[in-house]
Amino acid sequence: MSVEARTTKTGKTRYLARVRSGEVLVASKTFGRKSDAEAWEREQKHLLDTGRPLPPKRNFTLGELVGMFLLARKSGNPHTVDTDRNNLASLPQSLLARPLVSIQASDATSSSASPPQRESSKSPDTPRTLGRKSSPGACRRRIRVPPE
Repeated sequence: MSVEARTTKTGKTRYLARVRSGEVLVASKTFGRKSDAEAWEREQKHLLDTGRPLPPKRNFTLGELVGMFLLARKSGNPHTVDTDRNNLASLPQSLLARPLVSIQASDATSSSASPPQRESSKSPDTPRTLGRKSSPGACRRRIRVPPE
């Protein structure tokens, strides 16, 4: 276990719990009681071992996450990368500057963060509308229904 006792300037003992994944420090937190530090450390290690993500750091912003996402997608299909950039450009700067832990689902779905409206008034093609564009005879030939 990686729980370290530290003494503050006022003489209080605080316990620093650190969680590592290999050589990388992935989380740390300070507690007033050693038992709390050990319990938190066990919980974080369990989350890592079971493949569940750890809660994000308090100072990690949505803008940083977007930057990491775009960097990871950089070598992908150019059309997809452009679409990602255009979609993410519609996010308000105020939302990008906020810490990730402070963002709720309602913030992302609010009207200030909604994506731009389509310029075309044409509705997108769906299987239902595609079938209506054909003549009845063409549908019968495709489905191979005998004529009545």
